[in-house]
Amino acid sequence: EYFSENNRDRVLNAHYPTVIIGNHVEEGDILALSVIYKAIQPKIKFAIPAREDVLKKNFLIKEFRPKGTLKLIFGLIDKTNLIPVLLRYIGCFPVKRPFRDNARELLKSGELRGMVDQEWNILIERVTSGRNLFLFPEGTFNQDGYLNQIKRGVYFIRTKIKDVRFISFTLTYDYIS
Repeated sequence: EYFSENNRDRVLNAHYPTVIIGNHVEEGDILALSVIYKAIQPKIKFAIPAREDVLKKNFLIKEFRPKGTLKLIFGLIDKTNLIPVLLRYIGCFPVKRPFRDNARELLKSGELRGMVDQEWNILIERVTSGRNLFLFPEGTFNQDGYLNQIKRGVYFIRTKIKDVRFISFTLTYDYIS
């Protein structure tokens, strides 16, 4: 729709405040968004919530547990801190995922609701400070090219940010095997 032949300039108008939502295919999706960024007008900063561990040191080694040469390469990348620096540059900020990571313990201690509210407040603050928001609202990876059931948080955003617009996109990757 936005990049059709009728839109010869290939510009996506995402006036503030806009939430851009799409399916989440794999870990590299956030970096793929940087390719789309140059087509989005006006040029404003984005807020992209990312798993807290992605922005920490040694993420590649911990996440993928590589062996051999790949372990050496991932180790070198982790030592340079390249991934967290690039992700923060394009607007990523860490979010805790209490419902996924340690919900039982937080629920037992009575901290779950407060932690969830705190994370939402951080997200809303990023948008109200003048950033548009990129979200993968499904809560999981989806490789079929369709946007699956959206989690309730997107509706929460609509109640907290006045006049917010939503634009959806679909990520697909073609692989040669």
